[in-house]
Amino acid sequence: MSSTAQCSSITLATVVNHLFCRSLSHSHHRLNYFLNSILEGTLHGTISEIVYIYQNERPEDTHHLETELHVKARTTKQEHLDIYLYVKHETYSNQCRLFEHPTKYEQFTMQTPFQLIKKTYFIKLVNFNLLQEYPHYHTIYRYKDFETHTSLKDVEEMHYLELPKFNDPHLDSPLQRWMALFNHILHSMDIELPLPEALQSDTLIRESYQIISELPMRETDTSYHRSHVNQTGHDQKLLKLGKQTGAWAERSRIATGMIREGYDYQCIMSITGVTEKQLDQLAMDFYRYQ
Repeated sequence: MSSTAQCSSITLATVVNHLFCRSLSHSHHRLNYFLNSILEGTLHGTISEIVYIYQNERPEDTHHLETELHVKARTTKQEHLDIYLYVKHETYSNQCRLFEHPTKYEQFTMQTPFQLIKKTYFIKLVNFNLLQEYPHYHTIYRYKDFETHTSLKDVEEMHYLELPKFNDPHLDSPLQRWMALFNHILHSMDIELPLPEALQSDTLIRESYQIISELPMRETDTSYHRSHVNQTGHDQKLLKLGKQTGAWAERSRIATGMIREGYDYQCIMSITGVTEKQLDQLAMDFYRYQ
């Protein structure tokens, strides 16, 4: 059986999980390339490094239909970003909310300038028509000041990517190539159409296609999900040790192990006592050498 035929039941969430979440070669490079393709027109500079990736858990019967990634990243201008990537299947078309993750701005009450707020981006990637009133496949929302009507770009942006609306024959930009790749994987692979030349010439896009095409038939993330969710006795000992020790070498080792297992930033800092700046550096070193 050919590799393309083996992926007939693959979903968008499964594609994202395999390309960006797993400890595969260059997974953080692929995610970096994907996020830059979406945010290139809104960032000052570009994302230079993925510092941390956390995958929020989903029930085993739905994790192949939806996924959510929380990404901490740095730009070439040394800006720190929080990026939330939501992937939804058409199953959720009637219950998909426009805003998934409301942000709290405690800084407003302290009159902190907008430019000092850590920028947050929400990206929703769906395989159905979400915004019926807009024909474009990439739609951006921003907050606006009611009195001055000034767009608050330094606070937050919402990006919506709708696969059914993508029909651009030109694949000149990285985002166009990513959208074309997703569509090809979800549809064209069933009838074994060759990958378009424009996608073949993009190294990371071609590599992404090869990774997905090599998945076994009816591949799911069940085994990965269980290993990610269930904590072994060794994990519990690790957490206990983290509470007891104060040595930096030991704390950094424990924090790195928790980064590898996908723990939340706040949880790691609470358990080990490392600062967010120290954790950023540990996560950056970990993903750099994976």
